[in-house]
Amino acid sequence: MLPEAPTRPRVLVVDDDRLNREILRDALAGPIDVECASSAEAALEALQRRPADLVISDLTMPGMSGTQLLARVRREHPDAAFVLLSATASVESAVAALRMGAADYLTKPVQIEELSLVVDR
Repeated sequence: MLPEAPTRPRVLVVDDDRLNREILRDALAGPIDVECASSAEAALEALQRRPADLVISDLTMPGMSGTQLLARVRREHPDAAFVLLSATASVESAVAALRMGAADYLTKPVQIEELSLVVDR
């Protein structure tokens, strides 16, 4: 019997801005399986279909916010790591996200090198 091929890590990128989703997808593509969602609600549907190792989400989106998504992911998919992104970062929102269980909090525009380090961790 042949050993199973290792599965590629799966990352779910959530952002209501198409350009930001594409930039992140292109930066992570290759050894990582990347799926994109345009809303928190779409992200939850994607996670129901197939779990992710890491969710990278914008903080401010129409409908459900990134912190609301973080709370749901922590509850429904506790094994998935979570990183929040924000163009309007503040110390208060970063501390709140980390207290809620986010693995990291990055500011936009995301520096690809910094993103790679976070994803590798």
